[in-house]
Amino acid sequence: MTSVAPELVRHSPVASTTHTGSRPSHISKSPVRRRIGCIDWMRGLSVLFMVECHSLYFLHPSHDGDAARRYLQQLNGLLAPQFILTAGFSIALVCGRIGRLAAEDRGARFRKTLRRIGQVMLVSVWLKLIYWNFTVYPNRLLWVNVLDCIAMSLLVILPIVLYCPFRRLILLAGAVAFFTVVPLVQSPKAFGAFTGFINNSLYPDTWPLIPWAGYAFIGALLGLRMARVGKLSSLWLSFLALLGLGLLVVWLARPIGWLYGDNPAWLVVNAAERIWRIGAIGLLLLTLEMLASSRPVLFRNPIIWTIELFSRQSLYAFALHLVFLFGMGRFRPFNRFHQSTDWRLYVVLTLAVVACTGICCVLIENARPWLTAMRHRPA
Repeated sequence: MTSVAPELVRHSPVASTTHTGSRPSHISKSPVRRRIGCIDWMRGLSVLFMVECHSLYFLHPSHDGDAARRYLQQLNGLLAPQFILTAGFSIALVCGRIGRLAAEDRGARFRKTLRRIGQVMLVSVWLKLIYWNFTVYPNRLLWVNVLDCIAMSLLVILPIVLYCPFRRLILLAGAVAFFTVVPLVQSPKAFGAFTGFINNSLYPDTWPLIPWAGYAFIGALLGLRMARVGKLSSLWLSFLALLGLGLLVVWLARPIGWLYGDNPAWLVVNAAERIWRIGAIGLLLLTLEMLASSRPVLFRNPIIWTIELFSRQSLYAFALHLVFLFGMGRFRPFNRFHQSTDWRLYVVLTLAVVACTGICCVLIENARPWLTAMRHRPA
């Protein structure tokens, strides 16, 4: 699998937006398939900045209070929501575009997407097996990381977008519920075996479905609208709505505090701050996509190439950068630098991890067609 969510046509958003290859006759009447550049870039940037975020472990503890670190951590708070939102967007966009096809075509898409979600879960379990000793900490297998959150969210969203008649209404109700219920469960108390799924106040570095799955539901709403309208103008309105709604909830922080209490209300307002910032980033990336369509030469550079590579290979990039950073078995290329560097060496090492991850992603991307041809070659 090349990304967490199903892929569309394989080409860069700064290249041609039409697909000239042959396609089956029953698909020829469907809307023209094209990548949505701003969503691709949002996914790629999320993965790229995850490398930056996790590379902060290189810094000596004396830099914990630095202004630069505090600023980076503010940006890093948007990475997981964006990553989850783009997964929900992509699955809803693809499924929304085939929603009017025959039942067998929808069934084939359902099975194909289930296999890809299974790949996400397998990578998640593999990472847990690398970094946790389950003979000592068996409960860690139930700790929900960001890949678990994405996979479980998509398992809920997939049948909704493919088969439910009131799918937009259901997704909207689900998104609202995830963010309004969070203050009721995010308290320092355990819920048995389900604690890691709905509450991370006891378990650090977890991504429980409440509220994080709400970002996938928001992304699915945006993807369904894009599939129905088929114009980037719909994304402008969607991101403007996120921007406006998020700012409105932040502005209403005081009455929300009266309703929930100060500390629980912070959870709602904090989610709203993430939402309006994602809307603002989406509008910025949409503007860049429009500029890329008129002046593509400006966007043919190593930075954009890396962002698009990490978008196409987001699952592998996510897993591989962790392996390079924290090691696997005796393979520990960067462990000697953990918590020992200054900012200059941090930048160098972060770029090195990006380069190593990118090289592996290129090898995987180029090897896949060859492996597919080998698998289908007649005996």
